[in-house]
Amino acid sequence: MTDRRREEVLIRIEHAGGLTTGVSNDVHVGTGVAEADVYGVATFYSLLKHPNEVRVCQGLSCHLAGSGEKIDALSAADTPFLAAACLGRCDEAPASWDPRGKNSLPDVHLTAASDDLSINLAGVDSLSYAGLTAARDNGADWVIDALEVSGVTGRGGAGFPAHIKWRGVASQAVTERYIVLNADEGEPGTFKDREVILKRPHLVVEGLAIAAHTLGSHDIYCYVRGEFGAVRDRLRAAVDEATSAGLLDDEVRWHFIDGHGAYICGEETALLESLEGKRGMPRMKPPFPVEAGFRNAPTLIQNVETIATIPSILTRGGSWFRDLGRTEPGTKLYC
Repeated sequence: MTDRRREEVLIRIEHAGGLTTGVSNDVHVGTGVAEADVYGVATFYSLLKHPNEVRVCQGLSCHLAGSGEKIDALSAADTPFLAAACLGRCDEAPASWDPRGKNSLPDVHLTAASDDLSINLAGVDSLSYAGLTAARDNGADWVIDALEVSGVTGRGGAGFPAHIKWRGVASQAVTERYIVLNADEGEPGTFKDREVILKRPHLVVEGLAIAAHTLGSHDIYCYVRGEFGAVRDRLRAAVDEATSAGLLDDEVRWHFIDGHGAYICGEETALLESLEGKRGMPRMKPPFPVEAGFRNAPTLIQNVETIATIPSILTRGGSWFRDLGRTEPGTKLYC
């Protein structure tokens, strides 16, 4: 059995409809992974362990909006449900989600205070991909230097300087490298990354394409929160649109992976474990992902909002981005 067969474990369980009778044995036969190991992996993820139950959000916004009454109604009707942590749907509180239903999400209407933003959610995507063109024309050092000048840091919570990650991957002798998009947005009360992909998906696709071209990667993995099927579909559609327009590098492969309801997989090394078909347990550091990440190869992991800033930094300049901020470089989305 190879490590890559191991990566099929979660995918096979998902395609089988979750951890139902006989699934763990079927996956064992198909992958060679021990049945007990398959079962242990599946039970780590709530969307695989309980694939059919309606989720009722118990996050603060939904609690204040009356989720308790919704739970009482479901209980009175003898409808199976699970009380869940924040579903990332605070804009439709009190929220619930049926994994067997459609993947739709509410349409949030937005108006930008100014067009002079690194990510204007009220703007319209173009297919110019001028940032990717600039990256191709000027080379890897120019791109990473622009990120350093911009001062852009991780927009997922850690605030780590992006250019250090990019330069860390670029400096590795190993030529097999990976780009990973962390779209497993699970912080309570947060759905900004969801809206970036739904409203401006081409900023995300272009940013990922720039990263792959700059760092010499042939594989981009988009790991999307399992409850956000519409987000995954929109991102995949944007990749198809850009591919049809001849904008993307032919040698780059795009992979779309669903998360399975484990909050901890928002942590970058836990996410990598999940990609490899394992329980999403954080790894010890060092080594860091830029040295030994996915498949033990150099890996760049970036949050959605972070990667979406890259095109405008390359087209408008690192200094432009830095000067947008009052106390820190750039702009920041909230909620």
